[in-house]
Amino acid sequence: MSMVLELRRVSPDVAGTLVADPDEAMWFLTGVDASPPDPGFVARLFGAKPPPASPSRTWVEPDASTVAYLDKAWHAIHFLLAGDAGAGDLPAGYLVHGGQELGEVDLGYGPVRVLTPMQTREFADHVERIGESELEERYDPEALQAADVYPGSWGRDGDEFQYLWGHFERLQSFLREAREEGQALLVYLS
Repeated sequence: MSMVLELRRVSPDVAGTLVADPDEAMWFLTGVDASPPDPGFVARLFGAKPPPASPSRTWVEPDASTVAYLDKAWHAIHFLLAGDAGAGDLPAGYLVHGGQELGEVDLGYGPVRVLTPMQTREFADHVERIGESELEERYDPEALQAADVYPGSWGRDGDEFQYLWGHFERLQSFLREAREEGQALLVYLS
């Protein structure tokens, strides 16, 4: 199983709804209701009832233009932006930290986070200033390996930078659109 990072553009109103009701985020992102666990044996013995089934509703898959899929390039892009495999300073580190966590909503590898429109704008401005030559100057396969940057196979086939650059260009375009539309971002690893 691979760890891949996705970003999803949403309106400030949708972001506010998801922050206010994190369980709704699971439905919004996956079409699966986040439901409380069934009560255990002892709780049922003393009269606790299982949670009621949620009403039937139809999930709508997001328009592809509202989602950026960074595949396995996410950690290397973060490293090249932040200079650190961990958190890094903001706004450079927004791919792996920062923003507000949506409660306990986890799509596989940590919490879903929301970046406000202002944070999205800061991140977009930061990312937009970096061109291909500057990113290539930052690219050092040995440093990526030494820092244990996921997926850990840097410098093996020589095409890794073009793979990273393609995803970085997609990220730049995606963030530019989010900034222009005043949108918030959902950021998550799955």
